Amino acid sequence: MLSQILQHHSSKCFFVALFLLLINVNIIDVSYAGGRASVRVDSESTDYPFNTVQRVQKVLKELGYNPGPVDGIWGPLTRDAIIDYQQNNALSETGKLNLETKQLLLTNN
Repeated sequence: MLSQILQHHSSKCFFVALFLLLINVNIIDVSYAGGRASVRVDSESTDYPFNTVQRVQKVLKELGYNPGPVDGIWGPLTRDAIIDYQQNNALSETGKLNLETKQLLLTNN
C-alpha cells in the first residue's frame, strides 16, 4: 500500500515538474483572470536558428527595442520586443518571427 502511495505521488511530482518546465520555456502560457486560471499550449515552435535569433536581437536593439542580451536565445524579452516591433509596424502581433516580420525586420537592416 505504501509503495502504491509513493508511486502515485512521484508521478504527480513528475507531471508538476514537467508542467513548470514547459511554462519556463514558453511552451505553455498560464494566465489568471476573472477568478479562473487558463492554460494555453503554444502550437507554433520558437525554435529558430541561433544565428537568426542573434541577428534579430541585434537589429531590434539597434532600432531601440529591448530584446535582452544578444545571445541567440529566443526568450521572453526577445518575444516581447518582437511584439512591440509588430505593433509599431502594423503587423500581426504574434510574438513570433513569422515571414512577414522577418522580411520587414531583416531586409531593411
